[in-house]
Amino acid sequence: MAGNLNVVETETFTVASPPPPPAIQIMDDADDGFIASEGWNTYAGNTVTNGYNTNFAYAKATGDGAGPETATWTFGGLIPGSYEVAMTWSDRDIYRAPDAPLNIYDGTNPTPAFSKLINQRLAPTADHVEGGEPFEIVSASVEITGDTLVVELSNVATDYVIADAVRIELLLPAGPDVVPPVADLTNPSNGGAISPATLNAQGYIEVTFSDSGDGVDDNTIGGDEISLSGRGVNDFVVPGPPTLVDGTTYQYGFTGEFVEGDVNVEFEAESFADLAGNLNVVEAETFTVSTQSFLQTIDDGDDGFSATDAWSVYPGNEVISGYNSNFAYAAGQSGGSQTATWTFSELPVGSYEVAITWREREIYRATNAPFNLYDGTTLVAGPVSVNQRAAPTADYVEGGEPFQIIFGSVSITSGTLKVTLSNDADDYLIADAVRVELVGP
Repeated sequence: MAGNLNVVETETFTVASPPPPPAIQIMDDADDGFIASEGWNTYAGNTVTNGYNTNFAYAKATGDGAGPETATWTFGGLIPGSYEVAMTWSDRDIYRAPDAPLNIYDGTNPTPAFSKLINQRLAPTADHVEGGEPFEIVSASVEITGDTLVVELSNVATDYVIADAVRIELLLPAGPDVVPPVADLTNPSNGGAISPATLNAQGYIEVTFSDSGDGVDDNTIGGDEISLSGRGVNDFVVPGPPTLVDGTTYQYGFTGEFVEGDVNVEFEAESFADLAGNLNVVEAETFTVSTQSFLQTIDDGDDGFSATDAWSVYPGNEVISGYNSNFAYAAGQSGGSQTATWTFSELPVGSYEVAITWREREIYRATNAPFNLYDGTTLVAGPVSVNQRAAPTADYVEGGEPFQIIFGSVSITSGTLKVTLSNDADDYLIADAVRVELVGP
């Protein structure tokens, strides 16, 4: 035997609970957890008809002679509690079920926790936008007692049924409240802009506190919750406790003044609590102090919109509608000169972003709708060719409708910005609402 003795060694291990599942989860029809019976097929998607991550599944309805089929999305490893469930689908006014049957199950319990018929001829309401697609809340709150939530869609309907993506969100865990409270800027809003004259005249910053469990402990809010930095902060001082104005919304009065520039607002960690004793974690939000701000949407029924005689108004119905329900339309014609015009007046000098919405359809829509942008009477951008057979990308959502940016940043010096759409196109054109926002000097 050699008789070698060991030398000192140190090793470690960690005792830790597994991380909680994310509060928001999205499952697509191509993801693990999605299962469909043999009667479902996959549509790959194209520039006209597509879904979340392009593709979606579909099944012929029993009302058309097919046998019963189901598609299921199974979310496992969940925390028991209340969940919101939202879905997206590729709508169409034909070849879509107005009565697609949806069931939501609490694990393996054979009795649905929630049931509903979905009208897939209508576009999903954009309660959430994920990957540029609108998700409609189909169940505002469903209770899950175990660790599994199952969403089921069947083809026991009168027309084709679409199975695309499902979004779930934990609203309130079961059992003791362990979720910390949060704070959000409300005036000025997070990401918003306000002039120094307006902010200094009102003399306060408004913050709303919220908690998903037992509620915010008002006694812990005393004035030391926020700290500010950035170019817009001059000699800001909060002289005392904030003033409760409504519910859990407080106004932080200040002395001093703000100047032009960005303002960073930090909600200090462990500076307020909820009634269960959970302390907040650090959060950061921003707003901009600027003498220039402009955001306006002009609809086809508003002052500022005009159209030549070839344009007509479609009032909208429960199947086909636009922003504020109605929209204008005109037949396309090669070399056509019939125009719709949106005029934005009294604009400060600066760079502007332009976004539009339209009601898409696979037929009776132009693939090359030509939009132009004018600074006063001078053409400064365009034409931009828009495919109105495809749905607008949801760069913004206003009034539940998606708006797609078509001009990213265009300098306007005259004080007047005009957007025009002519009928020089290959099919019917839609003139609905235009959104204009000042994005820079």
